[in-house]
Amino acid sequence: MADHAAFASAWTAQVYGTSFVSLSRPETERFLLGLTGRLVAALTTDPFSAVPAAQVAEDLVAAHYTGPTVLDRTLRLVGDHLLSTVDLPANGELPSRVVALMAALAAGYADALRERTFDEQETIKRAVLRARDDAESALRASDARFRAMFSVSPIGIAITGLDGRIVEANGALQEILCSSVSALSGCTLVELVHPDDAAALTRCEAELDTGEVELYRTEKRFLLPDGDLVWAYVSVALIHDSRGAPAYRMAMVEDISQRHLLYEQLRRQTLHDQLTGLPNRARFTAAVDGLLGQAGPHARVVLCLFDLDGFRVVNGGLGPVVGDEVLKEVGARIRESVAAEPGALAAYLGGDRFAVLLPRCGSVQAAVAATERVLAAIGEPIQVVGHRLTVSASAGVVERAAQGVRTPDLLRDADITLHWAKTDGRGQWTLFDTDRAKRERIRYEMATTIALAMDNEEFYLEYQPVVRLRDGLVRGVEALLRWDHPELGVLVQDDFCELAEDIGLIVRLGKWVLRLACAQAATWSAELGARAPAVSVNLCPRQLRDADLVRDVQTILRETGLAPERLWLEVPESAVPVEATEAIETLTILAEMGVEILLDRFGKDPADPAHLRNLPLHAVKVYRVPLAGLGGTGADPARERMVSDLIALAHVLELPVIVEHVADADQAQRLTEMGCDAGQGPYFGVAGTPEDARALLSGHSASRG
Repeated sequence: MADHAAFASAWTAQVYGTSFVSLSRPETERFLLGLTGRLVAALTTDPFSAVPAAQVAEDLVAAHYTGPTVLDRTLRLVGDHLLSTVDLPANGELPSRVVALMAALAAGYADALRERTFDEQETIKRAVLRARDDAESALRASDARFRAMFSVSPIGIAITGLDGRIVEANGALQEILCSSVSALSGCTLVELVHPDDAAALTRCEAELDTGEVELYRTEKRFLLPDGDLVWAYVSVALIHDSRGAPAYRMAMVEDISQRHLLYEQLRRQTLHDQLTGLPNRARFTAAVDGLLGQAGPHARVVLCLFDLDGFRVVNGGLGPVVGDEVLKEVGARIRESVAAEPGALAAYLGGDRFAVLLPRCGSVQAAVAATERVLAAIGEPIQVVGHRLTVSASAGVVERAAQGVRTPDLLRDADITLHWAKTDGRGQWTLFDTDRAKRERIRYEMATTIALAMDNEEFYLEYQPVVRLRDGLVRGVEALLRWDHPELGVLVQDDFCELAEDIGLIVRLGKWVLRLACAQAATWSAELGARAPAVSVNLCPRQLRDADLVRDVQTILRETGLAPERLWLEVPESAVPVEATEAIETLTILAEMGVEILLDRFGKDPADPAHLRNLPLHAVKVYRVPLAGLGGTGADPARERMVSDLIALAHVLELPVIVEHVADADQAQRLTEMGCDAGQGPYFGVAGTPEDARALLSGHSASRG
């Protein structure tokens, strides 16, 4: 509560003495402490609502804090110090919530003050009526009392005939409208208001004429003789005589121009960015909501998101002053670039991101043309604060039918598309692609569920034989990871291992694979003895950088009882470049332990043979060579030459060669003739369960050697 008390004390210092109140300073501080607690509670409560701030404003007015500076000082204090003075938990939404509270405070204060003014007007009205009702007994006293109130009232008062024409006007009304009694006499209120407000006021007057109502209240603009405008709160009542018949009307006019100006300023601050002057995220989102909510069956919408490339370098290297000037200039260029587009709305969403809504863009081509125009304008050199800079931007463009589309979905797709543009290369635009988005969404869903899938035991291993070509002996089996996804079905490891590496789960997952594969290989070793195959496990680059890899392999071999030479570790060629000294050192230690190292994807990104000779390798696996034209009557000489060269290169390095994806006997025969050492693929056996592999190893499945 100490932080609340500090804010309440600062609030008291700002407003005490500005109004005539019965509270002492300590009583005021206790009163404001309670209001502070309610503001903080509203700020931090979910779901968020600004209604309590309006109620706080009503309590301020009820306590008679109605001086001309109370609202302005309160809003400044809340805007500048509520977050910093009161110790609040970190929340990215708090600044926008403070703005909403300020808006509610201003609106609530204006409404409460208006109601209080109306009560005062009603008091005056009742006094007038009482004065007129007492005319029979004390006409002179009543008239004097009415005249006194009429003359000294700070609210403008006009007495009109039943036709609405002014008969009398007090000094306050003359001052508000900058007109004399003679100028006002004979005029109606409809003739005095701004022409755009005349129709609405005429309807109010008509309801009074027909007797539908006996009182109306409204806010209208009055046009002064010099052309200026005055915002006023107008209350017009029908006054009856002693017999109950309509006698005349009494109009009360209160000048609320300052209050209205403050409200509009605050409203603009709430919906516009003060740096760029563009609509902010709240205003832009509301505009998208409105457009989509009114969209017809043939309406289309275009939303473009723009993000400055490398803006952090500008902001961090040249300072925030230069950065702000760049943002202002970019915002002005975007606004100017789309000014000719019908109904276009440019907005600043924060950071270095801008948005453009094109509600009546005719086609994808037109949307692309507008986007390229904006990107070209942004790319022009910028002269700011003594610096001549050139910046670029990336853009994500979404063009689609508008009917039935939700604003969050449209903004999400635009954000996804912008991410594609920045990933594919800066300074360009990308158009939303439904199929690509679907793939991205599936990838995201997989990323968020991999850890849970491990806990739910959705992963399992299948095993595929590696067969020596010259005699058909099964030399090893490759452990292949599978994911039995509850929605996507069975996924192979190429579908998700790279994703697991990206999100930091591949080390944990890889350790699980290594342990399960070694345990299975140890079981086969115990059952089959010398005929038991080695087990091959894939390692990704991230696993090679894991400091615990060697220790984990040692522990797993010891706990499972598997001999080191019966473990093959496959590493992709791209994971062991010359500069990967730590990874190479790790492989060397594993090789010295007796583990065999296989270079996977050999030939995909050919490395220097001299470098490969220095690696602790025991064999290579040729990467997805085109075997379709290999062997048989339709052999392709070019493809045969490609495969033959890779095999020859491996043999120059004195390394055995394993070729994957061998599909038939012709391919197996031709590979054997080329000197290939081993093969793997559907011809020798598809990946299957441990029981399938054991049947093959035990000779229950026919050898294809």
